[in-house]
Amino acid sequence: MFGERYFANRERLSEVVSDIVALARETGVNATSRLNQNVLDQGLSTPFLFVVCGETNAGKSTLLNALFGEPVCKVNLLPETDRVICYKYGLARKDVQVTEDLLEKYAPINFLKDFNLVDTPGTNSLEKSHQAVSAGFMAGADLLLFVFPISNPWGAATWDFLCRQSEEVLEKVVFVIQQCDQREPADIRVILGHLRDLAMKRIGRVPPVFPISGKMAYEGKISMPFGEEKRRKSGIVELEDFISQSVCDSPSRQKMLQNLRVAAMDVMREVEDKIEDHSRRIDRDGRFLEDVEREIDGMRALTLHKHAQSLGGISEVFQHEAHEVAQKLEECMSIGKSLVRVVTGENTAFLMESLIQQRLHYSVEEASSHDFAELIRGCCNHWASLQNQVKQAMSINIESTEEIERRLKESQVRFVNRMGRASTQSIGNLRVRGVLDLSLRQRNGSLRGLMVLTILLLIGMGVCGALAVPWAPLILLVLAMISGGFLCWVTVQTGREIVSEYRERLLNSGDAFSTSLRHDYEEGLRLFFRDYALGLEEVRKHLVAEKLSLQPRLQQWSGLFLAIKAIEQEIT
Repeated sequence: MFGERYFANRERLSEVVSDIVALARETGVNATSRLNQNVLDQGLSTPFLFVVCGETNAGKSTLLNALFGEPVCKVNLLPETDRVICYKYGLARKDVQVTEDLLEKYAPINFLKDFNLVDTPGTNSLEKSHQAVSAGFMAGADLLLFVFPISNPWGAATWDFLCRQSEEVLEKVVFVIQQCDQREPADIRVILGHLRDLAMKRIGRVPPVFPISGKMAYEGKISMPFGEEKRRKSGIVELEDFISQSVCDSPSRQKMLQNLRVAAMDVMREVEDKIEDHSRRIDRDGRFLEDVEREIDGMRALTLHKHAQSLGGISEVFQHEAHEVAQKLEECMSIGKSLVRVVTGENTAFLMESLIQQRLHYSVEEASSHDFAELIRGCCNHWASLQNQVKQAMSINIESTEEIERRLKESQVRFVNRMGRASTQSIGNLRVRGVLDLSLRQRNGSLRGLMVLTILLLIGMGVCGALAVPWAPLILLVLAMISGGFLCWVTVQTGREIVSEYRERLLNSGDAFSTSLRHDYEEGLRLFFRDYALGLEEVRKHLVAEKLSLQPRLQQWSGLFLAIKAIEQEIT
């Protein structure tokens, strides 16, 4: 293939441009007016145009077939070209009669995708209508191959035709001396010398001259790789190298490549600016989110400090409930109830603990519910303000205030239940029940002994009375009355001591009770504000998505920048 380096650069640039257009579209840069497939379709992808001129039977068709290794043109001793023929690529072979003097032939031959060939009638039979059509192609041609037969390279018609061409056209002219296999090398050198002299005299310049044998070159090409030696002998290799170099160095195509590369770099700079803006926006949004999260943490710390007073209030509630429960215990310490429990069994400690647990459970839940109702109102007001801030700063919508309020009320229920359970567990951890139970059991042991003594004295009195023992019943009655009185005194006295000790122990446990609730209170607040911060999940997801989308774009931009710089080195 001619111009492999050029086509490789064009293909690479085309791929890079397509990727740049896609990246520009992703980043919001409008590149369609500067970079799109139309640029390639209208310029770089336009096939090169080679025009072949020469006298009838000079070997023009043979030359074309030899250059491209395909039987593109018919070869005959009689003139085959009676009109201008343009060979183009097509999916199927077909002939299109454009005008009376111009025929377009389409064929599914790959090299025609990049090279259009124009075969003109012989210069010695070129009619005026043919001349007009040929002149149009020659003006836009990338290369003009003037073919001379080795037998007569001096044909006046061809030279006269050359003399009528402009300087612009003559710059693209190449002389091809055909059928050189019919002459000796020494003769060929002489002919070439005369040809160059004639060119200088007639057109004022000596175009590149290539002596070849088109027939030998075609045979060598179709029998590749075994025909390589024949190709080299034919002289076609030097002509192919020249054509390939001409394609690669084509000023118009190089300019198109450069223009497209420059336009691509301009778009890349805009894309870079967009990516940097995107990166700065992500950083700004990240700082905004951090500020909001710090603000929420500050609210939690402030709330904890503020509601630490609530724990102090709970301590006061505990003190009040301790007095109430101690009063209930005092009622249970009456003589009658105490003596009944000596007989029936003691469960006062359990009842007192259950009572204070129940009363504190209700009080703690009520205080916690009140605190959180106020906290929810404050958070909802804060969220309404935060919605506007997020909308202005990041242009996204977060949860509504109603959704936040619903979630916080669910958190409130969990917090209140947690505090209620914590208060019940804290009472158990104070161990006042065990101390009370031990004191009551010791007291009941003493009361049981006095009760047994009193009963025994009464029984003895009865027995002595039945036996009519003098003075014995009276003495035993007095002793029984003393024992009973002492029993009542011990019952009252120990009851007072136990109630006093229990009350004092409860009152002294108030701070310990509040302290034991603090951890649950702080943890409940942390979970509450965690639920509150969940409303920012959309913001976090948005930031993560933006970061994930930015990273591949940065990598893609870097890859495209290196690729286009490498292409720049190739085409400059």
